[in-house]
Amino acid sequence: MMLFWKIRYLDRADKQFKGRCLYLHTKTLDPVTRAAVELIVENKSARTEREILKYRHLFIEGSIDKAPGNPDEWDKFNTVFLTEYFEDEAGKEITPDEMAQIITGSPTARLVPSGAKQQDIDLMFAHGEPFRTEMGDVHGPLGDLLEALVVQIRPVHDQGELGEDALVRPEPDQRVLEACPRRFATVHGGATDEF
Repeated sequence: MMLFWKIRYLDRADKQFKGRCLYLHTKTLDPVTRAAVELIVENKSARTEREILKYRHLFIEGSIDKAPGNPDEWDKFNTVFLTEYFEDEAGKEITPDEMAQIITGSPTARLVPSGAKQQDIDLMFAHGEPFRTEMGDVHGPLGDLLEALVVQIRPVHDQGELGEDALVRPEPDQRVLEACPRRFATVHGGATDEF
């Protein structure tokens, strides 16, 4: 199988986007690597498309007009394409923000996608702490899980504001509140130790 991959790259010297044509004749690979590469190409999905990057170093550069080798030796021809994948002139992957910084020369430049809504742009430039995405031990005791939560709980009659990272343990006679993003509304009355 002959693989063709055209990659857009950004040349740092002249700050221009250019095309790079890469080829890989899988018959030249060892059997294990060949099988792995061909499996990735034939079973490509949005979830697995970046797997081909493990084998990027095996591709050789050529021109759009002439592929390396003899086309009579190919049993199949296929293309490789990655969504939103860009390289620099050295073949190193670069992010959209790195592209913006190279083009503008500003280390704080950010690339905003065409058609982005204002709330998306505001979120991109927000300087708050990022959301935590790591997962804890979900099979552990419930008490350990609850200890990791930081919430604002206050009596209903208390109209004061708590700091964002305040951890307050309610007294047993306070009412239970339902959480909304950083605000609470009374839902159930009763002791909080009934959890």
